[in-house]
Amino acid sequence: AVAMSETSDSAAPDEKRALLQVAMQKRAKRWAAARGGLVTLLTSLEEEWPHAFAVPAGQLGGAGVPRPWVPSGTTDREVVRAYKRASFFLHPDRLAAAGRDTSVVVEAEEVLKVLTEAHADRSGWLTDAARTGWK
Repeated sequence: AVAMSETSDSAAPDEKRALLQVAMQKRAKRWAAARGGLVTLLTSLEEEWPHAFAVPAGQLGGAGVPRPWVPSGTTDREVVRAYKRASFFLHPDRLAAAGRDTSVVVEAEEVLKVLTEAHADRSGWLTDAARTGWK
């Protein structure tokens, strides 16, 4: 009976993680579909995913302070630099090591997957950026 109890206790966090993954994956895919290319995704990160960016944004300061995960322009170099910085701040291992809640870690994993897909589609980096007026 003890062995069964230990198994069910250890399965509970895995079940919670699996449920969170399904929910966050759906939300991340909806976000990507609504926003478009990599540039608009990077620009909307903090607004759309405040839990994942609460700590780094707080360390940077208030509104008006440039965010390293927001491209300063639309050149390849600026977009890649912002993508790499976003990846750094969203890295699940980094968040877990910092003691962030499992829900934040799973959220970051799913957002990072979407950003990685958008980064791989170089021709679509600026999709919707012109339409939304981003410069």
